[in-house]
Amino acid sequence: MASEALLVFVIVLGACLWRLGGGPLAGTEAHRAIGAHQMAESGQWLVPRLWDQPYLRKPPLHYWVLAATERLAGRGGEWLWRLPSAVASALLAVLLFLMADRWFGRPAGLIAGLSYLGLVALWSQSRKADLDALHTLAVVASALFLLELGAAPPGRRWRWVLPAGLSFGAALLLKGPAGLPVIVGAVVGPPLVNRTWKRLRRPHLWVALLSGAAIFGAWALAAYQVSRSGGRPADLSGLGDLVHHLTRIDADRILKAITLPLVLAAYALPLSLAVPIALLPDTAPTRPVWRRVRGLGGAVVVALMAGVLGRVVNPRYMFIVMPLLCPLAGAIGVAWKAGVYHASIERLLRTIMGVTAVVLAAVNLGLAGTVRLRFEAQETWLLAAAGMAVVAGVWTMRCWSLRRHAAGSVGMVVLLLLLMFPFAALKVHDRIARSSYRAALELRSIIGASRVTAGHWVLNGPELFHYAEADVDFRRHGLTDPVGFSSDRWVVFHSREWKIWEARMPERFKRVTVLGTRRRNAILAWYVADPAEAAAPERSW
Repeated sequence: MASEALLVFVIVLGACLWRLGGGPLAGTEAHRAIGAHQMAESGQWLVPRLWDQPYLRKPPLHYWVLAATERLAGRGGEWLWRLPSAVASALLAVLLFLMADRWFGRPAGLIAGLSYLGLVALWSQSRKADLDALHTLAVVASALFLLELGAAPPGRRWRWVLPAGLSFGAALLLKGPAGLPVIVGAVVGPPLVNRTWKRLRRPHLWVALLSGAAIFGAWALAAYQVSRSGGRPADLSGLGDLVHHLTRIDADRILKAITLPLVLAAYALPLSLAVPIALLPDTAPTRPVWRRVRGLGGAVVVALMAGVLGRVVNPRYMFIVMPLLCPLAGAIGVAWKAGVYHASIERLLRTIMGVTAVVLAAVNLGLAGTVRLRFEAQETWLLAAAGMAVVAGVWTMRCWSLRRHAAGSVGMVVLLLLLMFPFAALKVHDRIARSSYRAALELRSIIGASRVTAGHWVLNGPELFHYAEADVDFRRHGLTDPVGFSSDRWVVFHSREWKIWEARMPERFKRVTVLGTRRRNAILAWYVADPAEAAAPERSW
């Protein structure tokens, strides 16, 4: 088992590491990486901060992981900040292998571990310095352990309580209650589809959940006390966002939530087809092990329904459900190989795999063309990867048509690995286009080593100040109230802030420059405290 687990880990990690450090920080990964960098430098581990201001839009576990990685390496950087996400994805693939191997046998485990690569929707989070990959690992691990806890023999249940509780606590410390739909699915789904509620009356399940909640509660209480003792109000912005989301009633939002399961099923093709194959009576073999398969399918369905009831509209927030499809695919693959299914279903499965091979080759070509045309990137190795993908796609499709299942499976892995080349190139160029890195160089050339005051733009694009190596006076509540400053200074305004200041006190600004950011709405201005000393504004638009 160790050699197969290592093989899965190396394949998935290798796919994630290709050009991992390419491109600057962009989007929300800048908030996590810079917050962790400042945590590693300051040694203040309990409460994450951005430029000495408490920043608790998310709990701290991801910051701890990134800061610890930086401390161990002795330096920071894009590659190191993104490395934990890549490792988390590889570990999740290994966990899927181990659990499917335990439940359905070694071939099912290999299918489950390697089919994780087929969840293309998760590739982006595996290559970012953001918390989604670690959160997916923690949530899915908790769900798998809870599923095992519910089905284990009486004498072996307590051994699963600790890993289930720790992983649930880790999920809460990464993203708060965002993973609860999957946890609800793991708890309610199996008894619902198997029509037995005995597991819900067992104390093991509730001990695991309460212990995970206690871990989160202990940190929340400590962080609250530290914030209060420091003389600063506790940052409850994340809680406020949750309350606003749950209390907001919007017909358009409700409609999007209702259609979200269909969107997710499309994203997860062809693995999402494992759910109806596992649950429909005419496709389910009459074997005792199939109760566990149905339980997995029920966990996926209930998790999706919980997302609908929670009015989740962004598909990315429910990607955490997708890895549960991998053990399902493993079980179905083993049953298929054993000749359990009717001939019509067997033909359907072969057709699905053949079509998927062709689609993967076509997507490889499309991504390579997109990189060359959209970003004018002259990377000839992309064309080589696309050409190999076409050959591998035709060969893999033929293998499935000839019932050469092992060769077809190898071909699918090769196609997925080849697809990583254009995908990685696309992510690198996309980061360059979205990041404030170029604007940071412009900012640095203007202000030099001077201190700069900023409000909402720190939350909109903190990489601007990181790459400019700027000394930031961060106003956490923004600059929407133009009360003025007591001394001359450089100020970076968000466009909404700037409109207010320019309308009320235009005479205070000597020089105004729009920085070349991805949205071109970061305004750098030289503020003069005494209007009598300010000449007519010099604008550079």
